[in-house]
Amino acid sequence: MKARFSGRDGIYLIRKFLSKSRKHLNRNGKILLGVNCFYIGFDNIKNIIEECNYKIEDIVSKMFNTSKVFILRNSGGKSESLS
Repeated sequence: MKARFSGRDGIYLIRKFLSKSRKHLNRNGKILLGVNCFYIGFDNIKNIIEECNYKIEDIVSKMFNTSKVFILRNSGGKSESLS
């Protein structure tokens, strides 16, 4: 089954967002990425985050809820400052 807008694996939009987001962040900017890990596996999200040169600073979730908010920061890849 193909997700309507997110490609065959359901993560196309997440990958696209993360790959283009860096140029819009301040030097110490962070990204809050909300994902329901029931539909998209935690390991898949973690791999995309690493591929896009971000580090997980924290993960916010509630017990018995599959939704998570990943707090991401730049992992030392290219960083552009918005002055």
